[in-house]
Amino acid sequence: MNMSHNCFEHTETQRCNQGDHGANESQEFQTFKRQLYHASIAAVLHPLLKGMRVPVVRRCPDGHFRHVIYDLVAFIADYPEQVLLMGIVQGWCPK
Repeated sequence: MNMSHNCFEHTETQRCNQGDHGANESQEFQTFKRQLYHASIAAVLHPLLKGMRVPVVRRCPDGHFRHVIYDLVAFIADYPEQVLLMGIVQGWCPK
């Protein structure tokens, strides 16, 4: 890969990341994008709603049956904490 191609690729990537929006987008189009995003997320998560509102009877590891209401949360951790939580061996790479 030559240098001119690399610079062009970087410029195009920046342009794509920045997008052709900003001051050129109307308020109406920005509202449309927000509504589209929220409607898409709602459509994806809709099948999970019943389990998050209505208790379900499940058998727990201790053998007892309990009512369970599921929850969807985001857990953000840095890489070392993710490694610890997932039980991954860190810094090991087969050669």
